Amino acid sequence: MHFSALIGVESAVGRIVISIRVPQELKELVDKYKIELDDFRKMLEIIIEALLFNIIRELLDLIVKETFKEEIRRKVLEELRKEVTELSERLKHISDEEITTIIREVRDLR
Repeated sequence: MHFSALIGVESAVGRIVISIRVPQELKELVDKYKIELDDFRKMLEIIIEALLFNIIRELLDLIVKETFKEEIRRKVLEELRKEVTELSERLKHISDEEITTIIREVRDLR
């Protein structure tokens, strides 16, 4: 059997309420020694702040990496579009007869 305790702690993002499941044997010892959850409030606040900081840091890390990846994809596509446009402009100047001749020459090489 477990005992549930609710404890509220202040954090950078506001008040957070945590539900803690404690085994019945531990609850009996807590009662026996008159240990109050409030005695641990400051420690819990520090732990929660550290956890929130780590979560936020990891999220920002992911966001920055994805932003870089997206910008790289955008730049690569932009570069490819530019190359296709340049190639298209260069190919416009080749006549149909020249293209036919080139194709035949390539076939003959095989």
